[in-house]
Amino acid sequence: MTESQLWVWYTPFGLGGVEVYLLQMCRELLNQGSKPAVAAVTDWGELLAAEYPAEVLRLDWTAFHAAYMAQAPAGPVAALLARDCARLRPRLLVINDCADFALGALPLLERLRPFCTILDVLHIDSPDGGYFARRRAYAHVLDGVVSTNSRALERLAAGGVRAPGVVVANGVPLNHGPRAPRGSALRILYVGRLEQRQKRVLELPAVLSRLAGTGRAFEATLVGTGPDAQGLADALAAAGVADRATLLGARPPHEVRALYLRHDVLLSLSAYEGYSLAQLEALAAGCVPVLTDLPSLDPLLFEHNATCMRLPVEQVAGAAARTLAALTDDDLLRLAAEGRRRASLRTPAATCAAYLDFVETLRTRRPLRVWPEAPAGLLPSQWDLTRLNPWLPRPHPLRTWLRSMLGDGAR
Repeated sequence: MTESQLWVWYTPFGLGGVEVYLLQMCRELLNQGSKPAVAAVTDWGELLAAEYPAEVLRLDWTAFHAAYMAQAPAGPVAALLARDCARLRPRLLVINDCADFALGALPLLERLRPFCTILDVLHIDSPDGGYFARRRAYAHVLDGVVSTNSRALERLAAGGVRAPGVVVANGVPLNHGPRAPRGSALRILYVGRLEQRQKRVLELPAVLSRLAGTGRAFEATLVGTGPDAQGLADALAAAGVADRATLLGARPPHEVRALYLRHDVLLSLSAYEGYSLAQLEALAAGCVPVLTDLPSLDPLLFEHNATCMRLPVEQVAGAAARTLAALTDDDLLRLAAEGRRRASLRTPAATCAAYLDFVETLRTRRPLRVWPEAPAGLLPSQWDLTRLNPWLPRPHPLRTWLRSMLGDGAR
């Protein structure tokens, strides 16, 4: 499938699971002969920018968010988006977990649709119902929806979005590197955002403190940044385990892949996830996931006491400490070997192929028109980016009507 594609994401060059997924997808799309472009609509970020192949066009649409939030004029942003799309003439547009962009750019999407297959991607089974409800306003422009887990698709359909959906599991490159020899201390790794609401990182000090109380020797490495970084550092000190825990901050993908090979377990205490790339990367490296038993887990890969150890979502600290304390060298070897074997079934190439197969299926239902040679006049260059923004305060409809009848003097 040789064609121009546009993947829109909030921070595609930051350092997180979905950002790494997007980087891997672009590499695979290039291998397939496609011409992907990536647009950032909130923060540019730099951590992954240098990792992208030069053939991937990177678009700076970060002015979008200020205009969408009515903090900057909309005209220049609308013109920029229309100009770039006219230049690219995409045949595939992927809204990568980017509902606010779709709401703000809906007039553009409606004009693109005759020439372009439009996909929405759900990476997380969010407890926030608005995450799904906001998609209703632009459901009519969607050809299909891709998700990493079936429950998110079911919740989306229950909320009124009837676009065809498919589950596509993310993949990771096989990590064939040799594992560092085991020592007397259990080597624990955490990789992810340092925030409490989803990742529950402030539970980590309690886990490590209880583990220390069992007499089990361990050392912990915590990778990531986030709003609760300082709170985590303070809590580790208060729990008396700061000397056994190293906070590394953010690290690029190649360093994280090396860390998996030097640690025995990846500890994840998340309250919810969509499809954690860190957990899959750990599995592929023989670093045993010890994780909360969430409905989004891929049952083929994450089988309790076969490839990983699952923890109850509630009262997780005590369960995690007991599980870590009980792991033997034989357990770690057995779980790591089977985990690596099963992870080999999930590769970026397989993920990319599943996406492209789905796109082909959608195009048999709605064939695309050919882009004209000079498409600029087809795309709107001015519109109200804030019209469907659910985050902005709205006047009562009667007040809006009175203003339209009486002028701005009506209050």
